[in-house]
Amino acid sequence: MFGCDLIIVNHALLFSDLAVRQQGGSILPKFNVVILDEAHNIEQVASTHFGLRLSNFQVNFLLNRLFNPQTEKGILAAHRNQFNLKLIDKAHQAKEAFFAEVLGFFDAQKFSGGGRGTNPDNQNSRPNARQGNGNGRVFSPDAFANALSGPLDELSVNMNELAKTIEDEQDRLEITSYAGRCREFAASAQLFVSQNLKDCVYWVEGSFRPKNRRAVVCASPLNIGPTLKKVLFDPCDSVVMTSATISTHGGKVNNDKNNHTGFGFFTTRLGLENFQAQQLGSPFNYPEQVKIYVEAYLPEARTQEQEFLTGATKAIKKYLRQTQGKAFVLFTSFKQLHQMEQNLQEFCDQHELPLLAQGRGKDRSSLLDKFRRNTNSVLLGTDSFWQGVDVPGESLSNVIIVKLPFSVPDHPLLQARLEKIRDEGGSPFFDYQLPEAILKFKQGFGRLIRTQTDKGIVVILDSRVVTKNYGRAFLNVLPQCPIEIVKSPAPIG
Repeated sequence: MFGCDLIIVNHALLFSDLAVRQQGGSILPKFNVVILDEAHNIEQVASTHFGLRLSNFQVNFLLNRLFNPQTEKGILAAHRNQFNLKLIDKAHQAKEAFFAEVLGFFDAQKFSGGGRGTNPDNQNSRPNARQGNGNGRVFSPDAFANALSGPLDELSVNMNELAKTIEDEQDRLEITSYAGRCREFAASAQLFVSQNLKDCVYWVEGSFRPKNRRAVVCASPLNIGPTLKKVLFDPCDSVVMTSATISTHGGKVNNDKNNHTGFGFFTTRLGLENFQAQQLGSPFNYPEQVKIYVEAYLPEARTQEQEFLTGATKAIKKYLRQTQGKAFVLFTSFKQLHQMEQNLQEFCDQHELPLLAQGRGKDRSSLLDKFRRNTNSVLLGTDSFWQGVDVPGESLSNVIIVKLPFSVPDHPLLQARLEKIRDEGGSPFFDYQLPEAILKFKQGFGRLIRTQTDKGIVVILDSRVVTKNYGRAFLNVLPQCPIEIVKSPAPIG
């Protein structure tokens, strides 16, 4: 790899390398040009890598790798005569004490409402939001006693001392590596408790299940721009960022590299000031390949949820008949997805349309494989199916968008970012939530046409695209293609 001119890596590895470079190390060889595809994900990925995240499962796995008392195996098992294994027991006890306090805080937030909407049914595009999990923001330092860092540091020191006595180089390097891992975990716990990472948002996550509960302490930068400038934009001669969904501007394509129309939201989030922007056209003939339907008569789900679900079910059945399945139905919450699954099951069985639904332990890749193999199938999906899914050909001829993908501010990092916008005199809705939803809406639309021969329909069940002043922004961002505004429900025969 070190003798090549081009290295292809994913976002996770690149940003892991950039994070390590802040500490004076590196994973990748030196580079001065970076091309980032799917650049709309940069803020989320960078926020994860330049913060901290430590779970009880991580610490438990590390300690068991050192020595597992049940199996009596581990890298220190061969050195039990030279190493005090009680230090591992001590670290286990510290881990239990520390994360028990974290879960106690999490439970208090959950039952008091202090988590500000920690809804396990919500599956919006916020980092770390999973079904059956929740989170709670930590506003002040020293909210927890740090029982963990001391025993982990002590373990690290003793392992390094042990390494000095070992002649075998491979064993010595392995023990030294794990000693470093102990030290890293100790530092993460201390940084979280003291909140010494500047301009960061701190929160805890936990699972609701009663047994084998997962607990996590987290921190992410409130504004990732300064860090990206320091570790990526300034050191590199050139950084090229590409994506089909980084412009909130629609209509006529502008090829002027100095025209920044529509890129404001993306560049502001990344702290970019001096840059060139170019919006290119599409190779697809959208007027001939796509038709959009907007079910404008449906009530708003937020105020009339049951009426919306009833009307949406009828509309979905109508369009599933029209395309004989071959459909993605995209949701913004698992709760609504599972309600619709129940509403559609009998209909799909009668019309021999295999119904696939995300969630409840079903693997995303397996669902996609079944969808591709069963041409007339219907797939109900949430967040991960709005983007990064490629199903060319007849198998996907119908994309139904149930609701506009507005993020719900139930995650501490999003809450803090919206608060910052408000404190600076901006509008959290128009400056963040609306452009973010527009970009995700474009992602959902983009699932349909993947090749120059694909054809199909996109159905929008959220009437706000025509009833709200801001709704037109969603339609304007789409490529030019026929749009039919459906003003009354059609009977289902």
